[in-house]
Amino acid sequence: MNIVIRKLSVKNPGVFVKAASLVVPLEDREYLVDDSMSESGLEDYVFIAQLCSVMSVFWLLGEVGVEYARLSLNKQREIAEVVIRNATPADQFEWAREKLGYRLCNSFGEVSNANPNADFAFYTARHVCAGRILGPDRVEIYDPETAEAEEYSLDDARILYFNHSSSYLYEWNG
Repeated sequence: MNIVIRKLSVKNPGVFVKAASLVVPLEDREYLVDDSMSESGLEDYVFIAQLCSVMSVFWLLGEVGVEYARLSLNKQREIAEVVIRNATPADQFEWAREKLGYRLCNSFGEVSNANPNADFAFYTARHVCAGRILGPDRVEIYDPETAEAEEYSLDDARILYFNHSSSYLYEWNG
């Protein structure tokens, strides 16, 4: 798989495929990881997805905690390959569920009621983050857009994140 890692000035870059290579098998296509908001130099490429879902899962597994550009080239390629092989949001969600072995629910209340110390990933239509319940009214949220984990009150996390989320994967200790 030919993956070129290029301009990385944003913390959650995108994966692109060269349009002319779409006629060849997946393994033979030309891919590019680049700033997903950049337009110059990408005219010949088709956007696949940003890396937020995979970065969030790897944060939950303790495998990343820094921005994508600061990871080893091997880890950058591994993350890009996951996105390439799971190009749709639905595919990435299923990959995350299998990789983590977490349960699915539709609200943060379900997560905290089922496991008051849960690690979890949460999904909106356009973004994925990860979190950890720290106590009855505190959570830690990892956001790939900032490549940082920050502690929030539960009320602030609801306003900033949970009110916009549609699906959750959470650690089950049952």
